[in-house]
Amino acid sequence: MHWTLARPVGRGTVLLDSVAWEVLTWPEWVIVACGVVALAGMIAYLTAARFRCNPRPYAKRPARPVGAGSAGDRVERRNPRGVASVSAPCVLVVGDDLQFRSVMRELLELRGYRVVGEAARAASALEAVASLTPDAVLLDVGLGDDSGFALARRLARRAPAPAVLITSSSDAGDGHERARASGARGFVHQAEVGRTDFGQFWL
Repeated sequence: MHWTLARPVGRGTVLLDSVAWEVLTWPEWVIVACGVVALAGMIAYLTAARFRCNPRPYAKRPARPVGAGSAGDRVERRNPRGVASVSAPCVLVVGDDLQFRSVMRELLELRGYRVVGEAARAASALEAVASLTPDAVLLDVGLGDDSGFALARRLARRAPAPAVLITSSSDAGDGHERARASGARGFVHQAEVGRTDFGQFWL
């Protein structure tokens, strides 16, 4: 196989040389060995580069603590999406519906509150209040087999007791009365949560 080498000089091209290259017929095992060596070198280089960027790329992350009530519970500390006010209370969101908890978390964090965790059942909510000591609890009436009003009464007996705001997607007209009787700060229909000033209940 013949190759002609040339290089540009100014506006023209000067022919440098005509070099004859012979294709060497190597044994197949030599070619395979060279390929393996080249591949190993590339893997070693990429691995070294990754460790330079992250000295512990395979370090085991700490397990996220989960409440005992349900696999859907999330009892966790995390940075809010919004900028939390220094005076804004830390909030625990409690409800058996995942979508409800996600929407409420988003809303509260956009308002500047710090959501320290979520719980789907009364048992895991009590565990979260004991471990995270939130200032306030946004509590859905629906908790599966549990009742939000019953949980509010249990939370009111704690010292110090978090400020509980109860909400529900349905109201028979006695929501405010039952919330006050359970020791909660108030009751808000879920259709009105987006327009609610939480400060009147929690500050």
